[in-house]
Amino acid sequence: MFLTLHPPAFSAGHHLERAEGPSLSTPMCQVEFEMACAAIKQLKGPVSDQEKLLVYSYYKQATQGDCNIPAPPATDLKAKAKWEAWNENKGMSKMDAMRIYIAKVEELKKNEAG
Repeated sequence: MFLTLHPPAFSAGHHLERAEGPSLSTPMCQVEFEMACAAIKQLKGPVSDQEKLLVYSYYKQATQGDCNIPAPPATDLKAKAKWEAWNENKGMSKMDAMRIYIAKVEELKKNEAG
């Protein structure tokens, strides 16, 4: 498989979509985020590389903020895809990234459950 599911091992970013649902306070959002990070490791169903990149990009944005590392060489396709996905989230707040990450993990869990 192209990418693995364990944060921070995947990357992508279709960004600036807001997670739906109640607004989470900072401490509650952090707890939910940590639970989502643990839950993603338990997924057993197939997850597309694109979905993995999305989740990765939100994880990186939530934990590190804007991408602040130089782009990898174009010949390193995996690293380049991950960098581009994270970089697409530039300007997104860490809280928004956490909320979107949580929502995406919940979506993946629902898809797996059928």
